Amino acid sequence: MDNGEFREDLYWRLNVVSIKVPPLRERKDDIENIVQYFIQRFNRELDKEIKGIAPELLNEFQVYHWPGNVRELQSIIQRGMVLCQKDVLTLEESGSFSRIRPSSGKAGNMEEILSNAANELLQKGGPNIYKEAVSTFERLLIEKALDLNKNNQALTARMLGISRNTLKAKTGKD
Repeated sequence: MDNGEFREDLYWRLNVVSIKVPPLRERKDDIENIVQYFIQRFNRELDKEIKGIAPELLNEFQVYHWPGNVRELQSIIQRGMVLCQKDVLTLEESGSFSRIRPSSGKAGNMEEILSNAANELLQKGGPNIYKEAVSTFERLLIEKALDLNKNNQALTARMLGISRNTLKAKTGKD
């Protein structure tokens, strides 16, 4: 509002009620219902007939800390359903979920890994540290998503939550 990008009267019309939704890591009991919702949704979108998830995968979801919140869960379910050849989603089909879980090592979770990378970049210095870090991470994320989806741009764009046009612009591919 201060720099004229948002109308003040519209802000006050929209700011009637504030709703606080706790992060997924504080709502572990909701995970099973959210998973079922995403399975139903992606069954329609991907023309699949997956009935649910294996109990061991649900247990993994229950103990995971979910730094990416519900969008991370959505991405994992979608990735798993793209790869799944059975009627139940298991750890094997859930893609790289087992690789992103916190490990017992020094860099135990994604935040630590990214924090270490940020420290390295800051120590290295340079005029465009921010742009370099963001563009490198974005490129790697898109490459991994394309690999997971066998270069299918529509599925990759959906997985990343961006449009196909945005994906094409970022990869320079048509």
